[in-house]
Amino acid sequence: MERIEDDDDGVIDSGMMSCPSGHATGTSATLLYLALSLQGKLRPWVSGDGDGALYHLLIIISPIVMAVYMAATRLTEFRHFFSDLIAGWVIGIFLAVSVYCLY
Repeated sequence: MERIEDDDDGVIDSGMMSCPSGHATGTSATLLYLALSLQGKLRPWVSGDGDGALYHLLIIISPIVMAVYMAATRLTEFRHFFSDLIAGWVIGIFLAVSVYCLY
């Protein structure tokens, strides 16, 4: 195991910037809020609104898929650990649901 000396401030600072993932927090908050808003406008669960419920569901799910893809790229590029992404997602989901409920 490598020993970190006192003059290696850059290594110490970069190690403390890992959790939670800001990319996961930002994308999950933004895109989950978008998905919730689309769900409220398109209303695929209400019967009698016409055809196209499957298309509405695909439109609603697509922002969530993009957010998962962004988090997956952070993991595959070794920028974050899985726990960092989960922490970012939890914060983002909390923010998105809170703002959607307040709005």
